[in-house]
Amino acid sequence: MVQVRCPDCGYLQSLSDERFLNISEDFLNCPHCHAKIPKTWKPVEVESIPEEVRHKILAFSSRILNGGGITREVVCALESLVRKYGALENSVRALGLGYASVGEAKKAEEFLTQVHNQDSNDKDVLQALLKVYLAQEKYPEAIQAGSYLAQTSEPTDGDIGRLGLALIRVGREEEARHLFETRPAMDNKNPALRKARRELNGGSSLSLGAILGGKVPFNKIFSMSGREGLKALRSRARLLVSSPRSQLLKTLRGTTESKSSKENESDTSVNLESALWIGHCEYWVYSPTSTIPSWDNLKRSFLQQPANRQNRSRELQTLENLIARQKLTIDYILREEAGELFDYPAELIELNARELGAADYGILNNAQMIIRITFSDVAELALENIIFLTKFVEAIRDVSGGVIQDAISHALWGRRAWERHLYDDGGQLVQSNILLELLDEDGGLWAHSHGMQKFGLPDVELEGVPKELGGAAAKLVLGVCETLVNLRTVSSIIPQPIHVHDSSVLCAFEYRKSDTEGHFPQGSFQISPYMDEGKPKSRDSLCEALKFFNRLESQHQDLSGEKHSVLESSQQRVGILSPDLIELRRKILEAHKTALSSLDIFRKSFQDSSLTGEQVHAVKVGFPANGGQYEWMWVSLDAWTGKSLDGFLENAPVLRKDLQKGAKVSINEAEIFDWVIANGANILEGGFTEKVTHDN
Repeated sequence: MVQVRCPDCGYLQSLSDERFLNISEDFLNCPHCHAKIPKTWKPVEVESIPEEVRHKILAFSSRILNGGGITREVVCALESLVRKYGALENSVRALGLGYASVGEAKKAEEFLTQVHNQDSNDKDVLQALLKVYLAQEKYPEAIQAGSYLAQTSEPTDGDIGRLGLALIRVGREEEARHLFETRPAMDNKNPALRKARRELNGGSSLSLGAILGGKVPFNKIFSMSGREGLKALRSRARLLVSSPRSQLLKTLRGTTESKSSKENESDTSVNLESALWIGHCEYWVYSPTSTIPSWDNLKRSFLQQPANRQNRSRELQTLENLIARQKLTIDYILREEAGELFDYPAELIELNARELGAADYGILNNAQMIIRITFSDVAELALENIIFLTKFVEAIRDVSGGVIQDAISHALWGRRAWERHLYDDGGQLVQSNILLELLDEDGGLWAHSHGMQKFGLPDVELEGVPKELGGAAAKLVLGVCETLVNLRTVSSIIPQPIHVHDSSVLCAFEYRKSDTEGHFPQGSFQISPYMDEGKPKSRDSLCEALKFFNRLESQHQDLSGEKHSVLESSQQRVGILSPDLIELRRKILEAHKTALSSLDIFRKSFQDSSLTGEQVHAVKVGFPANGGQYEWMWVSLDAWTGKSLDGFLENAPVLRKDLQKGAKVSINEAEIFDWVIANGANILEGGFTEKVTHDN
């Protein structure tokens, strides 16, 4: 156990050894005042190392140094013991080589440097240092380690390739060329050597992301949703269409088999307790500065809000309890550390914006820091929690001067719209917290919601809607969402069917579990509307119910004096999907099909030029990330055997913290989304999907 005391507020954190070791940053965030605490390890005070501990340190060290199944768990366990009790014999050397083996370059460097300072002729350590310096783009240090290795030992062809890469990347191409020419007997099939020769011949370090980066961020487009999504997870994309949130696997979605009338009569409700649904909220505040707000200023702003002034002590106690129990967390993300997260697609601003003014847009476009607020708690308290959290997010917005994005419903709030939402009396709470989407698919419309997980509920979807009834479908989906939230506040039992707004319109529903792509993170209710005397799951019943509900809502609006329909109101708040964006995805899908249909040409070109080193063959692949997202990156190929491909990442990952630029990865042929053949900065063939994003 590691204990860390905050120097600002005195709060004492207790973390397990494993948790402390797994924190990648050089500092900890105080959960109480959010100060940054340097990550330092203070060993346990012991007079001598217990025999059992000594045995474990030696056993772990021996296992790593002998190459006996090195895993991150083994290396972390050894580090925990060494940090607490001190090093024994070759334990520091084992840590350096072990972390280098599992790809933890920064940690490896710490221990390898210690060993190198004691024994500068250790060949294994020099080789590992060369690799970790290169992985961290510390090219001068890599050159120093590689040159010393070449002078004092018998370097491998891979060592020479890595030294050459470091020389090339600091502009010393002639030295790299001379290095290769003085060793004519090297194996040109060696991956590091081939990569170095390609860069030397091409005159650039590839940087496919920079070469192909278009106006429309590819990762952003395809980390969003699709109705058909991808036919199979392994092939990544056969039919990518429509919705802009996250890929959806139609073929893998759980569907409930039809039940007999008798079974339907006996199973008339859904027990939400069995699913253990939790309300989850997440907000991003785009701040114009990189200055982290002080805890005192946040508290002051929070307590000065009109709704909190009468019960300041209670509100503050509630806030601090939520943070202490880690139900409420705050992260600070700087532009210089994760620039891609700040590149909000211009095409989606129009769709998601709620009265985003010129000043708001300027802040969003030039933000220097994202303040990420996440909150999870039992669904029964969802309404109360959402209102409370909104006030805390307002405090952060007020202190930072930022612009707010609701990361669950994807709404992007302008200041004026947010302030109205902040002081909403609850009448529009559901409508303000969800996104309605109405998408065209195969001649019909698909109406569905996003954001119901904030209330601990599945999202709602309605399929096969005639185009002329799209507005009525949007009204009905919103009505079902509001009805579900009201039902959830009083019971975990949802009656089957649902009576929408106490009308004669009924909605039977089937629960679909969350797909692996996370389109509906807590699953969805697929509804089948019908009238009292009708039958669910028939087109006639669907049309009749939608028409009736549309008339009912129109009459209600006329009586209440409202001028805008629910659909129009929802469009003003969150926007309905742009036809231009749908067309863009259609074009990208066609380009993807072109890439697949010409894959044999690409394969043959790679095989024919695999030994020349003159061209780079790369593929674009979607790597699964947290929250059902995908991080799309280029992989320069090194080997292609059967259906398996090996290569090196050419992008710096943002979502995948376990990968880094230059890391070796293995993929399946079915995962290829696009391909490209390049010579230096020149694209010779391919890049089909990227051309679409450039042109649009």
